[in-house]
Amino acid sequence: MEKKKVIINDEETPSVSVLPVRNATEEAAKVIEEIKTPIIKEVVPVPVIKEVAPAKPVIEKTTETAKETVIVSDEKPAKKFKLKKSKTETPAVAELAIEGETAVKPKTSLLKKLLWPFTTKKGIATTLCVGLAAVLAVFGGKISPKQTAYQLALENIAESRFYLKQHTTGDYNIQFSSGMREEPYEKNGAAEQTTPFTLISVNPTTNLLRDCTTIEASLKIGDAEPQTITLEKNAYPPYNFAYDLASLTDISEPVSIMLSVAGAQEVALENVMSGEGAITWEKALETASEVLADSIKDTQGFECYVKIVCDRSTANSAFWSVQVINKDLSSHYVIMDKTGKVINKK
Repeated sequence: MEKKKVIINDEETPSVSVLPVRNATEEAAKVIEEIKTPIIKEVVPVPVIKEVAPAKPVIEKTTETAKETVIVSDEKPAKKFKLKKSKTETPAVAELAIEGETAVKPKTSLLKKLLWPFTTKKGIATTLCVGLAAVLAVFGGKISPKQTAYQLALENIAESRFYLKQHTTGDYNIQFSSGMREEPYEKNGAAEQTTPFTLISVNPTTNLLRDCTTIEASLKIGDAEPQTITLEKNAYPPYNFAYDLASLTDISEPVSIMLSVAGAQEVALENVMSGEGAITWEKALETASEVLADSIKDTQGFECYVKIVCDRSTANSAFWSVQVINKDLSSHYVIMDKTGKVINKK
């Protein structure tokens, strides 16, 4: 048995016997009853235990149906989290979006991945591009040979005359044409880089100009002031006179000319390919390419010439002439009237 001293009103009392008991409260009650004193002063003060908070205390409240979780921190203001339930069966998979910050992307379901090419703008665009590429890969080699021939012909133009205007007198025929042609100009079966041209030519029909080596003329195009040009005689048949403006002239511009020869007057030039049903040079080339599809081959190389052939005496005799010259210098041609009707071919 253990004896203990008890201090009552700052005086030490005799030792009393204290039996060990299970309940401390009952023991204290017995001691107080034994010494019959109303006041007991504890010798040892009650220690104060402070709860140590973590560096970043977090109070979370989450349940299966929770709508909001709040984080409380001493360093930063509270941030709100929006918690959305995952569409999957596992509650742990959820989309957590913080206001003002990048959200964590949820896992994409297999169904969404399968439907992505058909349900989103980006997916549809990608699907169309892939589909088009597949169609070209499968059917690219089955494009009509006629269409292929026309495209090849366009890429191998050595000369193309867009239009021709003319006027005929008793002694000569004047022609004015504009378009594109290769430089240098040579019929060798290989098309070179083309440059624009506007060619004025005078074709004698009598001996009036036989002794001339050059001819001066006054040329007026549209509203521009007349300009003086000098046409030089060709050293080879048909011994005509020619001058190149080295630029394109629009077909809509009116053109007039006056030669410096005896009895010459200013004359207006008229388009020979005008009227109902008249076709353009591109349509003439397309028509000829369909006729000459078997002769147009890109494996050996070729060049195309699109010209307007006109009788010197009348504008009613104008024809489209499309000629193909292969690398081996073999030649093929198609002659059409101004409406595109094929008159002759080789």
